[in-house]
Amino acid sequence: MAIDQADYGTPRADLGEALMEYINSLSNFIGTQVLPLTEVPVESGNYSAITRESLTERADTKRAAKGAYNRIDLKTKDVSYSCEERGLEAQVDQKDKARYKNDFDAEVAQARKTLFTTLREQEIDIAGLVFDAAVWTGADLYLDVTTVWSDAAATIIANIETAKNTVFANTGMEANALILNNTVLSMLLTNTQILTRVQGAQVATMQVMLDNLALIFGLEKIFVGKGVYNSKPEGATAFSGTPIWSSSYAMVAFVPAVNSPIALPAVGRTFLWTEDSPTNIVAESYEEKQTRSTVVRHRQNTDEKIIDEYFGFLLKID
Repeated sequence: MAIDQADYGTPRADLGEALMEYINSLSNFIGTQVLPLTEVPVESGNYSAITRESLTERADTKRAAKGAYNRIDLKTKDVSYSCEERGLEAQVDQKDKARYKNDFDAEVAQARKTLFTTLREQEIDIAGLVFDAAVWTGADLYLDVTTVWSDAAATIIANIETAKNTVFANTGMEANALILNNTVLSMLLTNTQILTRVQGAQVATMQVMLDNLALIFGLEKIFVGKGVYNSKPEGATAFSGTPIWSSSYAMVAFVPAVNSPIALPAVGRTFLWTEDSPTNIVAESYEEKQTRSTVVRHRQNTDEKIIDEYFGFLLKID
């Protein structure tokens, strides 16, 4: 039997172009950098990840005369993933398009909302996975700092150094990233020890300041989550702006680049099934004739997953 594709979504390159500037403005979202996008060819499956034990174990290298060399094996563990389709639609009535055409493009406005909301939900999921004190427990994974970071006298540099040293001791790899939110970044920029390190510096852009902080901490990158959501239930008249990334935590971790080889160790990844979702977000639309409407859609097919918590160290900072 033939497949009726009349109601399937049609890829909308024009919507993608119209939204490109808007997407660029969503740099407040850091989730798919912290758990970097990793393209996979099938919806679900397993792959072999090299374990931290394999990276750090000892071996007897001595060889007796006329004897054989000792041999070692590469130790791996199976990691499974299962991508799940998610997305949102919005209806654009032809009357609304005509009514608002002198004010704004109703179709683009609705598309922006579905795009932003879909990405925000993904960000909330990832932040919940990374800043999870139920996963990062014990001295090898977690530290409740002695002096809260909101205190200008806090030993932030020493706390981060402790986290880096612990990741290295756990895995034999150097942590390269600090993950925090915008409120915690402000604490860093008012910290006495940090300000002492940058005294005399000229007024700089935010990126220059982040680069300087990375140098102070001996890290390659700092991810600053700035997203906010309304934590009041749907339909409530009140508004409660809540940071997606909690102000109670910061994490030091090893974070590989987007689409780095899947065998490269990582605290976690966002698996993207490219056969169904070539990019993290796919824009589509279809005509709904019975309601004289255009329906715009943004969807994705991903699995956000923590792979090895020992490549991260969680700091409780308040």
